[in-house]
Amino acid sequence: MNKRKARMLILVALILAGIGTFVFWSLFVKDRVSTDNAYVMAESATVSSRVPGNVHAIFVENDMKVEPGQLLLELDATDYEIQYKQALANVERLRAEIDAMKVDLELTSEGTSASLDGSKAGLMGSREQSERLSHLLAQLNEKKLALEAELELAQKEHVRVRNLYERGVLPKKAKDVADKNLTQAEAQLNGVKEEIKAAQKALSASLKDVERMEAMLKKSRSELKQTELKRERLKGLEAQLKEATARLEMAEQNLQYCKVKAPISGYIAQKRVQVGDRVTPGQPLLSVVPLEKVYVEANFKESQLKDIRIGQRAIVEPDAYPGLRLEGMVSGIRAGTGAAFSLLPPENATGNWIKVVQRVPVRIDFLTPFEKAKPLMVGFSLKVTVFTKDKTGPRLK
Repeated sequence: MNKRKARMLILVALILAGIGTFVFWSLFVKDRVSTDNAYVMAESATVSSRVPGNVHAIFVENDMKVEPGQLLLELDATDYEIQYKQALANVERLRAEIDAMKVDLELTSEGTSASLDGSKAGLMGSREQSERLSHLLAQLNEKKLALEAELELAQKEHVRVRNLYERGVLPKKAKDVADKNLTQAEAQLNGVKEEIKAAQKALSASLKDVERMEAMLKKSRSELKQTELKRERLKGLEAQLKEATARLEMAEQNLQYCKVKAPISGYIAQKRVQVGDRVTPGQPLLSVVPLEKVYVEANFKESQLKDIRIGQRAIVEPDAYPGLRLEGMVSGIRAGTGAAFSLLPPENATGNWIKVVQRVPVRIDFLTPFEKAKPLMVGFSLKVTVFTKDKTGPRLK
C-alpha cells in the first residue's frame, strides 16, 4: 500500500512538473527570442575641420552637452582674414572699373553714333554737291565750246565787214554792228570762263569736303570699333567680377570654417585635439554622441531570425541598471551578418572548414524615453527579448 502511494505521489509530482514546465514555457519561452549579445548604439557625428590651420581656442571638453551650431573650437584665422580682404579689394576694384567703363560707354556710344550718322549725312551731301558741280562744269564746258565757235564766227564776220567797210562797200553802221557782235561774243565767252573757274574752284572744295567727310566717317567707324572693343572688355570685366565674387565667397566661407561648430546636439566624446595643434581637413577632432537618440543593436543567431519581423515588440534590460525594463520595437534587420561586414571577412573556400553559427544585427528603437538619471551610454551591454507572436510585419523595410 505504501508503495502504491509512493508511486501515486511520484506520478502526481511528474504531472505537476510537466504542467509547471508547460506553463513556464507558455508564459516565458513561447513566441519570444532573447540574446544578451546586444549593445547601446548611436549615430555619432565625427567633427573635423574643413580648412587646415592651427587650433587657437577650444571651448568644450569631454562629456559636455552641446547644441547644434554651438562653437566647439576655433582656428587661427589670420591668413584667412588676409585672403578675405584681398578678395574683397579685388571685387571692389573690378566693380569700380565696370562702373567707369559703363559711364564711358554710355558717353562714347551716344557721341560715336551721332558722329557716325553726321559723317554719313555729310559725306552723302558732299558727294551730291560734287556731282552737281561736275554736272554744271560739264554744261559750262559745252557752253564754252559753243561760245568759242560763235566767237570764231564773230571774228571772221568782223574781219569781213571791216574789209568791206574799208573799201567803202558797207556803211559804218554795218561795221558798228560787227564790232558790237564781236565784243558781245568775247564778253559771253569770258563770262563762261569765269563761271568755269568758279565751278572748278567749288568742285575742288567739294571734293576736299568729300575727302574730309570720308576721313571723318573712317574715324567714326574706328571709334565705333573701339566702342565694340570696350563692350567686349566690359564683358570680360563682368566675367572677372563673377570669378572674383566666387573667390570672395570662398574666402568668406573659409573664414567661417575657422569656427568649428557642433553639427548635432549631444555629448562630447573622443576629444583628440589641443590648443596649438595643426589640423587638416577630414582629420577627426572629436565626436558628438546624441544620447537622446540611442538605439539597440542586438546580435541574434541566424537560427533565431525565423520568427523575427519588423514592428515586433521588444523588452530591453540594461546590465548597468538591474531591474530596469525598457520597451522597444524592431525597426530593422541587417542585410548581412556581422562577420560579412567585418574588416577581414571569413574565407570559407578552404579545405579545413568549420561551421560557425553566424549572428545578424537587429536594430531596436526605444518606444519610451529612458530616465535622465539612468542614461544609456554607447556600448552598454543589454539583454533583449523580442516577442515574435505577431508575424505580420516584413523582414525587410
